[in-house]
Amino acid sequence: MRTYFFIFLINLTVYVPQTHAISATDFKQSMIEHRNRVDHEMLIAYRQFKSDFTNLDESLITEYAKTYHDLPKIMTLQNLESWGYPFNEDIATRLALFWGRKKQDLNENDRAFFEQTVIELNRIESAIKEDLFFMRLKKFYANSAAIKEELQNLEHWIDVFDTATFRRDEINIPNSQLNDAATYLNRENAPELAIKIVKYMTKVKSKFNKPFKALNRIDRIAICRQALF
Repeated sequence: MRTYFFIFLINLTVYVPQTHAISATDFKQSMIEHRNRVDHEMLIAYRQFKSDFTNLDESLITEYAKTYHDLPKIMTLQNLESWGYPFNEDIATRLALFWGRKKQDLNENDRAFFEQTVIELNRIESAIKEDLFFMRLKKFYANSAAIKEELQNLEHWIDVFDTATFRRDEINIPNSQLNDAATYLNRENAPELAIKIVKYMTKVKSKFNKPFKALNRIDRIAICRQALF
Protein backbone atom coordinates (compact mmCIF):
# COMPACT_ATOMS: atom_id res chain seq x y z
CA MET A 1 0.00 0.00 0.00
CA ARG A 2 1.11 3.54 -0.71
CA THR A 3 3.09 5.31 2.01
CA TYR A 4 2.65 9.06 2.17
CA PHE A 5 5.51 11.52 2.67
CA PHE A 6 5.77 14.96 1.08
CA ILE A 7 9.29 16.36 0.65
CA PHE A 8 11.56 18.39 -1.59
CA LEU A 9 13.40 16.18 -4.05
CA ILE A 10 17.10 16.51 -3.33
CA ASN A 11 20.26 15.39 -5.03
CA LEU A 12 20.52 11.57 -4.95
CA THR A 13 23.97 11.36 -3.38
CA VAL A 14 25.18 8.06 -1.97
CA TYR A 15 24.51 7.84 1.75
CA VAL A 16 24.17 4.85 4.07
CA PRO A 17 22.60 5.22 7.54
CA GLN A 18 24.85 3.97 10.29
CA THR A 19 22.24 2.02 12.31
CA HIS A 20 21.21 -1.35 10.85
CA ALA A 21 17.99 -2.29 12.63
CA ILE A 22 17.27 -5.71 11.04
CA SER A 23 18.46 -7.70 8.06
CA ALA A 24 16.86 -7.33 4.65
CA THR A 25 15.86 -11.01 4.85
CA ASP A 26 13.97 -10.44 8.11
CA PHE A 27 12.37 -7.33 6.64
CA LYS A 28 11.14 -9.27 3.61
CA GLN A 29 9.79 -12.05 5.82
CA SER A 30 7.85 -9.49 7.84
CA MET A 31 6.46 -7.99 4.64
CA ILE A 32 5.39 -11.42 3.37
CA GLU A 33 3.48 -11.98 6.61
CA HIS A 34 1.99 -8.48 6.38
CA ARG A 35 0.84 -9.13 2.80
CA ASN A 36 -0.77 -12.42 3.82
CA ARG A 37 -2.56 -10.77 6.73
CA VAL A 38 -3.80 -7.90 4.58
CA ASP A 39 -5.33 -10.40 2.16
CA HIS A 40 -7.13 -12.26 4.99
CA GLU A 41 -8.17 -9.03 6.71
CA MET A 42 -9.54 -7.51 3.50
CA LEU A 43 -11.62 -10.64 2.99
CA ILE A 44 -13.02 -10.68 6.51
CA ALA A 45 -13.87 -6.98 6.31
CA TYR A 46 -15.49 -7.48 2.92
CA ARG A 47 -17.63 -10.34 4.24
CA GLN A 48 -18.78 -8.26 7.20
CA PHE A 49 -19.48 -5.10 5.16
CA LYS A 50 -20.36 -6.66 1.81
CA SER A 51 -23.25 -4.29 1.13
CA ASP A 52 -20.78 -1.39 1.16
CA PHE A 53 -18.57 -2.95 -1.54
CA THR A 54 -21.06 -3.78 -4.28
CA ASN A 55 -18.44 -3.85 -7.05
CA LEU A 56 -16.06 -6.33 -5.42
CA ASP A 57 -15.87 -10.09 -5.04
CA GLU A 58 -13.49 -12.32 -3.11
CA SER A 59 -11.47 -13.42 -6.13
CA LEU A 60 -10.66 -9.81 -7.08
CA ILE A 61 -9.67 -8.96 -3.52
CA THR A 62 -7.36 -11.96 -3.15
CA GLU A 63 -5.68 -11.51 -6.54
CA TYR A 64 -5.09 -7.82 -5.86
CA ALA A 65 -3.91 -8.12 -2.25
CA LYS A 66 -1.78 -11.26 -2.55
CA THR A 67 -0.10 -10.21 -5.77
CA TYR A 68 0.34 -6.45 -5.59
CA HIS A 69 0.10 -5.10 -2.03
CA ASP A 70 3.55 -3.78 -0.97
CA LEU A 71 5.11 -5.86 -3.75
CA PRO A 72 8.18 -3.63 -4.30
CA LYS A 73 9.25 -4.25 -0.69
CA ILE A 74 10.01 -7.89 -1.52
CA MET A 75 11.20 -7.51 -5.12
CA THR A 76 14.78 -8.22 -6.16
CA LEU A 77 17.03 -5.39 -7.27
CA GLN A 78 16.94 -6.69 -10.85
CA ASN A 79 13.14 -6.66 -10.92
CA LEU A 80 13.03 -3.19 -9.40
CA GLU A 81 15.47 -1.91 -12.01
CA SER A 82 13.12 -3.06 -14.76
CA TRP A 83 10.69 -0.42 -13.41
CA GLY A 84 13.31 2.34 -13.50
CA TYR A 85 14.51 1.98 -9.92
CA PRO A 86 17.67 4.14 -9.48
CA PHE A 87 19.41 2.81 -6.35
CA ASN A 88 22.09 0.15 -5.86
CA GLU A 89 20.27 -1.69 -3.04
CA ASP A 90 16.77 -3.15 -3.17
CA ILE A 91 13.96 -1.47 -1.25
CA ALA A 92 14.02 -4.05 1.55
CA THR A 93 17.71 -3.44 2.23
CA ARG A 94 17.17 0.31 2.44
CA LEU A 95 13.99 0.26 4.55
CA ALA A 96 15.32 -2.42 6.92
CA LEU A 97 17.77 0.20 8.21
CA PHE A 98 14.86 2.12 9.73
CA TRP A 99 13.00 -0.76 11.38
CA GLY A 100 11.19 0.50 14.48
CA ARG A 101 12.53 4.05 14.15
CA LYS A 102 10.30 7.12 14.11
CA LYS A 103 10.59 9.40 11.13
CA GLN A 104 10.70 12.52 13.30
CA ASP A 105 13.74 11.14 15.14
CA LEU A 106 15.85 10.72 12.00
CA ASN A 107 18.66 13.13 11.25
CA GLU A 108 18.55 15.12 8.02
CA ASN A 109 20.61 12.66 5.96
CA ASP A 110 18.76 9.59 7.24
CA ARG A 111 15.40 11.22 6.55
CA ALA A 112 16.40 12.12 3.00
CA PHE A 113 17.63 8.55 2.41
CA PHE A 114 14.38 7.13 3.79
CA GLU A 115 12.08 9.50 1.90
CA GLN A 116 13.85 8.94 -1.42
CA THR A 117 13.27 5.22 -0.94
CA VAL A 118 9.59 5.71 -0.12
CA ILE A 119 9.08 7.85 -3.22
CA GLU A 120 10.44 5.03 -5.40
CA LEU A 121 8.41 2.43 -3.50
CA ASN A 122 5.17 4.35 -4.10
CA ARG A 123 5.96 5.09 -7.73
CA ILE A 124 6.78 1.49 -8.61
CA GLU A 125 3.88 -0.01 -6.68
CA SER A 126 1.43 2.36 -8.39
CA ALA A 127 2.89 1.61 -11.82
CA ILE A 128 2.74 -2.16 -11.29
CA LYS A 129 -0.85 -2.07 -10.09
CA GLU A 130 -1.91 0.16 -12.97
CA ASP A 131 -0.09 -1.73 -15.73
CA LEU A 132 -0.64 -5.31 -14.56
CA PHE A 133 -4.00 -5.20 -12.78
CA PHE A 134 -6.15 -2.13 -13.39
CA MET A 135 -5.47 -1.94 -17.14
CA ARG A 136 -6.66 -5.53 -17.42
CA LEU A 137 -9.79 -4.73 -15.41
CA LYS A 138 -10.72 -2.06 -17.94
CA LYS A 139 -10.86 -4.69 -20.68
CA PHE A 140 -13.24 -7.02 -18.86
CA TYR A 141 -15.29 -4.91 -16.42
CA ALA A 142 -17.55 -2.02 -17.38
CA ASN A 143 -17.42 -0.93 -13.72
CA SER A 144 -13.61 -1.05 -13.50
CA ALA A 145 -13.37 2.49 -12.11
CA ALA A 146 -15.72 1.60 -9.24
CA ILE A 147 -13.81 -1.64 -8.58
CA LYS A 148 -10.54 0.29 -8.43
CA GLU A 149 -11.92 2.84 -5.96
CA GLU A 150 -13.39 0.20 -3.64
CA LEU A 151 -10.26 -1.97 -3.74
CA GLN A 152 -7.91 0.90 -3.00
CA ASN A 153 -10.09 2.21 -0.18
CA LEU A 154 -10.40 -1.20 1.48
CA GLU A 155 -6.68 -1.87 1.01
CA HIS A 156 -5.71 1.44 2.59
CA TRP A 157 -8.01 1.08 5.61
CA ILE A 158 -6.88 -2.50 6.28
CA ASP A 159 -3.24 -1.54 5.76
CA VAL A 160 -3.62 1.17 8.41
CA PHE A 161 -5.30 -1.33 10.74
CA ASP A 162 -2.63 -3.99 10.27
CA THR A 163 0.24 -1.57 10.70
CA ALA A 164 -1.35 -0.11 13.84
CA THR A 165 -1.83 -3.53 15.45
CA PHE A 166 0.13 -6.56 14.27
CA ARG A 167 3.20 -4.83 12.85
CA ARG A 168 3.30 -2.38 15.76
CA ASP A 169 3.40 -5.35 18.12
CA GLU A 170 6.14 -6.94 16.04
CA ILE A 171 8.48 -3.97 16.39
CA ASN A 172 7.51 -3.37 20.05
CA ILE A 173 5.81 0.00 19.64
CA PRO A 174 3.46 0.40 22.64
CA ASN A 175 -0.26 0.96 22.20
CA SER A 176 -1.19 4.61 22.21
CA GLN A 177 -3.81 6.91 20.77
CA LEU A 178 -1.18 8.23 18.37
CA ASN A 179 -0.87 4.79 16.75
CA ASP A 180 -4.54 3.81 16.93
CA ALA A 181 -5.94 3.00 13.47
CA ALA A 182 -9.28 4.74 13.99
CA THR A 183 -7.55 7.86 15.33
CA TYR A 184 -5.21 7.92 12.34
CA LEU A 185 -8.08 7.57 9.86
CA ASN A 186 -10.05 10.28 11.65
CA ARG A 187 -7.09 12.62 11.25
CA GLU A 188 -7.09 12.06 7.50
CA ASN A 189 -10.88 12.60 7.36
CA ALA A 190 -11.65 9.05 6.29
CA PRO A 191 -15.33 8.17 5.80
CA GLU A 192 -17.42 6.62 8.55
CA LEU A 193 -17.19 3.22 6.85
CA ALA A 194 -13.40 3.20 7.34
CA ILE A 195 -13.78 3.80 11.07
CA LYS A 196 -16.43 1.08 11.34
CA ILE A 197 -14.17 -1.40 9.56
CA VAL A 198 -11.06 -0.81 11.69
CA LYS A 199 -13.10 -0.90 14.90
CA TYR A 200 -14.65 -4.20 13.83
CA MET A 201 -11.26 -5.61 12.90
CA THR A 202 -9.86 -4.51 16.26
CA LYS A 203 -12.55 -6.62 17.94
CA VAL A 204 -11.53 -9.58 15.79
CA LYS A 205 -7.91 -9.09 16.79
CA SER A 206 -8.83 -9.02 20.49
CA LYS A 207 -9.87 -12.70 20.27
CA PHE A 208 -6.25 -13.85 20.08
CA ASN A 209 -5.15 -15.89 23.11
CA LYS A 210 -1.52 -14.72 23.32
CA PRO A 211 0.26 -11.42 22.80
CA PHE A 212 0.95 -11.39 19.08
CA LYS A 213 4.55 -10.23 19.48
CA ALA A 214 5.33 -13.24 21.71
CA LEU A 215 4.64 -15.71 18.92
CA ASN A 216 7.13 -16.94 16.37
CA ARG A 217 6.50 -16.13 12.72
CA ILE A 218 4.90 -19.46 11.77
CA ASP A 219 2.54 -19.27 14.76
CA ARG A 220 1.61 -15.70 13.87
CA ILE A 221 0.41 -16.72 10.43
CA ALA A 222 -1.47 -19.74 11.81
CA ILE A 223 -3.24 -17.76 14.52
CA CYS A 224 -4.23 -15.06 12.04
CA ARG A 225 -5.94 -17.64 9.86
CA GLN A 226 -7.62 -19.29 12.83
CA ALA A 227 -9.00 -16.02 14.16
CA LEU A 228 -10.06 -14.51 10.85
CA PHE A 229 -11.74 -17.62 9.51
